Amino acid sequence: MSIVKPYKGLSRNRLTALINEVNGKGRVENVDFTYGLPRAELGPNGENTAVTLTPVPGTSYEGPQDIHYTRLPISVVGELPYNVIEPAFLPTVPFSIKNVLPEINRALGLDLTPDEVVDRQYNAHQSTYILTINESRSLAWVGSIEFQATTVRLTPLDELLSTERDGFVPEIGVLSELIVSNELDGFDPKWLRLDEAITNPSLDGFTFKPIDYGTVDIPLTSVVLNVYLDALDVGESVCADEFACDVY
Repeated sequence: MSIVKPYKGLSRNRLTALINEVNGKGRVENVDFTYGLPRAELGPNGENTAVTLTPVPGTSYEGPQDIHYTRLPISVVGELPYNVIEPAFLPTVPFSIKNVLPEINRALGLDLTPDEVVDRQYNAHQSTYILTINESRSLAWVGSIEFQATTVRLTPLDELLSTERDGFVPEIGVLSELIVSNELDGFDPKWLRLDEAITNPSLDGFTFKPIDYGTVDIPLTSVVLNVYLDALDVGESVCADEFACDVY
């Protein structure tokens, strides 16, 4: 099962896709235009970023042209469910953020480039680290995020969620088969169906245990109701030979 990473993709490619979607066009960076550097600027509809698009020489476009759009705070990645993001595997110190950026990208489902992040050195293991965006370079992100890390390599979640390893279905059968299987459903002994187990007096949890009555006189009704002496349901007498019966 493939897990969707909603923020995968280079920042500039995601912005280009957004521009083409809004304008219904198919323009290509470095073929039709080039990007300038992003800058914090309030747009007419509350956007937080402006960037200049300059036509590539030889094209028929007029320009340059400024556009306004909203960059996301990188902290939104931390709000994704655990099956989309996971701790970064960072077993060795010291390290710098840029040196381990490929692993951070893998863990958080991103495609940040080194120029988009602020480098920082860590000299000791921590359970969390800080990733800060270089807002003068990143076309898609602003802010910072505290992300989790581990020194133990974890099995990727998309592998754990595969049919063979999802914790529910072994390779020998599908879940629907396990539910109806007498041998595997956790309720029935493999040699009996559940309804047989319930009605079988040796298996239903009500197995009779002999009572030591001692010398106490027990009313006849108490004896008749005893599961081993009450033969009324099957139309038999309690004892074939009344002198052979135990006397209570």
